Amino acid sequence: SGYSYEGFTSITVSGRPCQSWGQQTPHSHPYSSFRFFPDYSMSTAGNHCRNPNNSRSLGPWCYVNSEDGDEWEYCDVPEC
Repeated sequence: SGYSYEGFTSITVSGRPCQSWGQQTPHSHPYSSFRFFPDYSMSTAGNHCRNPNNSRSLGPWCYVNSEDGDEWEYCDVPEC
C-alpha cells in the first residue's frame, strides 16, 4: 500500500505537482498531523507522495497543487 514510503517523488502519474502536506490550499485535508506519516514529520513529508494513515489501497498519492481537475492523484512510485 506504500504506507511506509518515505521517498522524494512529488509528481503525480499525470505529471502534476503535489501540494505540500503542511498546506490547506488549494485543497483542505485531514492529514495535518505528523502522526499520519511514516517519517513522523510534516516538514520531511513536504510535498512528497505519501499514503497517510494507509488511506488509499493502491499506494502513495498526493493532493494536487492546482484547483484544476481532480483534487488528488496517485503517484508513480516504483516498488522495492
